[in-house]
Amino acid sequence: MISIIISVVAAFATTFIVNQSWPGHIVWSILFGVLAFFLVTLVVNLILKKKLEAAYGAVQKHIMDKQEYLNRKIRSIGM
Repeated sequence: MISIIISVVAAFATTFIVNQSWPGHIVWSILFGVLAFFLVTLVVNLILKKKLEAAYGAVQKHIMDKQEYLNRKIRSIGM
């Protein structure tokens, strides 16, 4: 949700800046605003994806370590 808000703000800012620097060409302003929206969304989502994958990897490693520990305990009790 935060990525969409950031992207919308960037799109409006880009549209406003292009419209101020190139008045009378509203189509180009809107086009650059839409492009800015998609570009910022892509960048923010890639950054968030990398951080989430790192967190999920850490949790998965912790689970696998605990599972291996429990398997060793079960094997030692069985012998």
